[in-house]
Amino acid sequence: MAKEKSKDTPQLRLKALAPEKKAQLLDPAEKEFASKGFIGASLNNILREAGMSKGQAYYYVENKADLYSAVCERAFHRLFKKIETSEFSPQTPEEFWRDIQIFCERLIVALNGDETLSALGRSVYDSKQAEEALSEPLSRLQIQFNQWVELGQLIGAIRKDIPSDLLQAILFGVFKEIDRWFATNLSKLENSEAMRLNALSLELLRSLAEPKQTSN
Repeated sequence: MAKEKSKDTPQLRLKALAPEKKAQLLDPAEKEFASKGFIGASLNNILREAGMSKGQAYYYVENKADLYSAVCERAFHRLFKKIETSEFSPQTPEEFWRDIQIFCERLIVALNGDETLSALGRSVYDSKQAEEALSEPLSRLQIQFNQWVELGQLIGAIRKDIPSDLLQAILFGVFKEIDRWFATNLSKLENSEAMRLNALSLELLRSLAEPKQTSN
């Protein structure tokens, strides 16, 4: 009989840590990744600031990519708490697109008010390695996005004339490129200009997603 694999992993050990012990590692890591990005960040610098040896750190994270993922997950959880959105449950197409716009506007305000969060958001798109390190949380984000698309289809906000997997891939691709552009350029924009471009970007996404009127 094959021996069952241990469920004790570095990720689970880190998750189980008391908040202050977790912060001992993640706080200096967040500072390093925010200031230098994934590629430029030094694991040695992080461990020196944390007062930990590599052996101690590797009990909680497998490598630099694993540490970066843990830092970003914690930071993005903090970001969504700042946004304070209610449950996404629109009943009409107009409510659907209104709620999406409100979500994006609150996201811009939150990022503009927190340089560390903004810098980590930019770091996601700094390199292929950074995106690969975040493959799991980004996959969960895509699943959530696809659920929004399905909800939009149920209430008539999003078209149904294209196979679901193709439509989801197209819309998520556009959404991700909008997010990439804002992550890279938001710090250079006045708030009014950021809101204007956000509205225009969502208008573009909406034009792709909405059901098309057919003439009789």
